[in-house]
Amino acid sequence: MPQELAVAYQLLSRVFQGTMALNSGGWSMVQSLCTSGNHEALKCSVHGAAGAIAAVMAVDIVTSC
Repeated sequence: MPQELAVAYQLLSRVFQGTMALNSGGWSMVQSLCTSGNHEALKCSVHGAAGAIAAVMAVDIVTSC
């Protein structure tokens, strides 16, 4: 798990610094992260968090009407 967090941190830091371009090393990092079978725990946790946030937002919208 720490290795997966390190990959995510490197990716995010390059995105926020604006240094990731399609021809740089950042693109290969994206391909490595998104390849099936790599970093599945990290990808599942990100998708789970996104689903939880979407559910909370949906409940908020329904209850505010």
